[in-house]
Amino acid sequence: MPRRTDREEQFERLYLLLVDSNQFAPKITCYEVNDRYTEVDLETAFDEIVELAAERNFDTYESVGDGTIRKIKRSPGED
Repeated sequence: MPRRTDREEQFERLYLLLVDSNQFAPKITCYEVNDRYTEVDLETAFDEIVELAAERNFDTYESVGDGTIRKIKRSPGED
């Protein structure tokens, strides 16, 4: 088993979410960590995360295109 220090870690996307918990006007603000000036819409961020999950697991999942993924249907006996 590889040691943690031997593995390469890579982030496709890393987001920072800031929560303003004001009881009268709560707000969540999302940024990609490499761009602190451009706010990212939460829906866009989640769609990108879902798309990347499907890409990285292409043999199991496929992106439907509307922000969702589904398990690929396989024939019996197919690996």
